[in-house]
Amino acid sequence: MHKQIITDRFLLSRKSTPATKDDLPSALDLRDTFNYINIQNINRESECVGLAANQIGVFKTILVLANEKKKAEIIINPVIIKHSQEMIDSTEGCMSLPGTQTVKRYPMIKVEYVDEHFKKRTKTFRNIQALVVQHEMDHFAGKLI
Repeated sequence: MHKQIITDRFLLSRKSTPATKDDLPSALDLRDTFNYINIQNINRESECVGLAANQIGVFKTILVLANEKKKAEIIINPVIIKHSQEMIDSTEGCMSLPGTQTVKRYPMIKVEYVDEHFKKRTKTFRNIQALVVQHEMDHFAGKLI
C-alpha cells in the first residue's frame, strides 16, 4: 500500500536502524509508494528514481531505486564496500524537500545488501544509480540535502 511522503525536517533527520525480516511489509510499502509516485508523475518532467524508508515514516535502512530496467528494486541494509577514488558534483532533488542542491558523490560504488527475499547480494552501481543509492543512504543517517 502506498504511503504519504514525509516532509517534516525534524522527522527526516532521525537516524535509521537496520531492517529485519519483520520489516518486509514496510519494504513492500516503500516499493508501492515508489511505483505510485511514478505512475502519478507519468506526464511530468521528473520521476522518482529512489526513495528511503524514512521518507514514509519507517526508520529502517531500506531503500528502493529504479534498476537498469526502470523497475523498482528493494535494497535492505546496504553497506558501501568500495567506491571510485574521484568524486563528482551531483545536483540532486528530493521527494521530501523542495529545490535542489549540489553535493559531492562517488560515480561508482560497490554495495553489499540483502534483497526483498533476504538473500545476500553484492552489486556495483554506476552513474545515476550510484548517486541515488548514496542520496538514500544519507537519509538513513538523517542527513538532508
